[in-house]
Amino acid sequence: MPIEPAHNLSPEVVTNELIHRCISATNKVWNRTYYEGLIIKPEMEIVVTPALPDKYLNSAQAVSTPDLTLVEKSLEEVGITVPAIFIDPLTPMELLSQMEQGEYTIEHDEIEVWRLFDLRNDVPNPDTVLKIPEETIALERWKVEEASPDILDAFLGLDRQTNEINDETLSQIRKNLMEKKNGDVDLYIFLSKIDGDYRGCLCLGIADNIGILSEAGVLPEYRGKSIFPWMRLKASEFTKSKGGEWMASSVLSWNLASHRGSDKSGFIRGFERHLYIKK
Repeated sequence: MPIEPAHNLSPEVVTNELIHRCISATNKVWNRTYYEGLIIKPEMEIVVTPALPDKYLNSAQAVSTPDLTLVEKSLEEVGITVPAIFIDPLTPMELLSQMEQGEYTIEHDEIEVWRLFDLRNDVPNPDTVLKIPEETIALERWKVEEASPDILDAFLGLDRQTNEINDETLSQIRKNLMEKKNGDVDLYIFLSKIDGDYRGCLCLGIADNIGILSEAGVLPEYRGKSIFPWMRLKASEFTKSKGGEWMASSVLSWNLASHRGSDKSGFIRGFERHLYIKK
């Protein structure tokens, strides 16, 4: 699949400060869903998830130092034996040069395009994007701490089906949702109901006045009806009502369906992030 070209990005509204806020807020939210641990240092953030093999869940992020030795040592200290480092627009190019000379290679399947929405402007009416009558669909919302076991099961079941999540990863998410707490993050489950049953899901985390979207999906038989962008706009409305300033989600470059849904709901292409792994 083609990589999102740079000319489709919108750097004129994406400042360095916003890039850092988006990555940092996402790590705080994902520490409530995916990560086992999040270590914040002055020169980097390290995410650790020993139970899962995925390199993006065991990596250095938001790296501001050009010292590759320091990054590798910091990863080794928390048990990450195969160094994985995310490169974003703020990463010192000196670090990337060292990595390319030191047997690091880019993971093309993990290239991220970060999609952003400016909540300081008006949020479009979500019902205008729907391709089904608005009276046939409803969106229910729960703060994670207040969700019943049945609601949690419904959300995780839809997440498994719509995002093809394996048992190990789903177990990690369930454990975190049930056990982890963080006063800096508000975490919500959204479920869309059609014909009396839940057909779509979405997770919204709010940190540092940024709404972070993840785990969004719709059952196959209900795709093509713009339910995905409708849910995104509903979550955006809610985030704005909570004082949020931006929405963000990282979409893999090859996931064309998610990009189409992001386009329909007005999310711009903000910046790219690349994962490098030492071979």
